Amino acid sequence: MKIGIPVVLFAFSVSSLWLTGCGGGDSNEATPAPAEATSTTYSGPEQQQASVADQSHPITGLWLGAAYIADEKLQAKLDSLNDDASKQNLMNQVRTFKSMLVGADFANDGSYTLDAEITPVGGQPARQQSVGQWEISSSVDEMVMVKSTESRQDGSTEETFKQYNFIDNDHFYWIPKLSEDLQACDAMVVFERQAQPVKTAAEPSQNDLR
Repeated sequence: MKIGIPVVLFAFSVSSLWLTGCGGGDSNEATPAPAEATSTTYSGPEQQQASVADQSHPITGLWLGAAYIADEKLQAKLDSLNDDASKQNLMNQVRTFKSMLVGADFANDGSYTLDAEITPVGGQPARQQSVGQWEISSSVDEMVMVKSTESRQDGSTEETFKQYNFIDNDHFYWIPKLSEDLQACDAMVVFERQAQPVKTAAEPSQNDLR
């Protein structure tokens, strides 16, 4: 399966969605990655174990992600349904999923910021933010398992593991926990690397010029 990168998403400015990550579960440990994710594969280390953020790993940086669904598999799923109510239910799931925007900033100091927004059909946009520390739990070929330790407002922390699969050095995908219907449509979130904001020097004050 070849993934068609949803380029339309990447016209959004990162600053307009100041970064988060999808909360909730992760289906990657139970759901096998697509066999042919891309024609250009990430040529990372064959295997790697780490206990701290790896500044050299391609996942370090700023990312913007969009929901992706394989159109041909969606159509096949629709054709397999016998009643209009089931078809409408599936399309509502698809429209909700496709509304998802995700930003992620995996900083090279080991901190992360994640920000996700999704709009349910007939509902209001819902946004979830997460900040904390990240590290690479394991890495094999194009797959990397990232351990995130989220810092809560009450002072507690929560550890989660998410599997990301690289398409090339500037794109990776993540498969969240989804309904069986969406899983059958190869639903995933595809991320594209974003340029880091350029820091400009402050203009000198009059006192500095004296």
